[in-house]
Amino acid sequence: MIVIRQDLVARMAAHAVHTYPAECCGLLLGVRGAGDVVHVIDVAESRNFASQRDRFEIDPQLWLDVTRSLGQGTRGIVGHYHSHPDGAAA
Repeated sequence: MIVIRQDLVARMAAHAVHTYPAECCGLLLGVRGAGDVVHVIDVAESRNFASQRDRFEIDPQLWLDVTRSLGQGTRGIVGHYHSHPDGAAA
């Protein structure tokens, strides 16, 4: 199960609106808890590096910078997000 605060969902939605009609993307930062529960505690918006507007590619420099800033602690990159502009969410 993924647990994410409403304010983070709102940030991702705003990112999708801002980048429309292109696809948006970013990283989910958080911690893995007991019982396969993932707690998302922040998001890192990425510039989309994909050459087609209906595809996504997260900025590799962002991925590296975020990984370095998190260090060896309990927080980490627990996933990514992206939009499906004008398409099904599948």
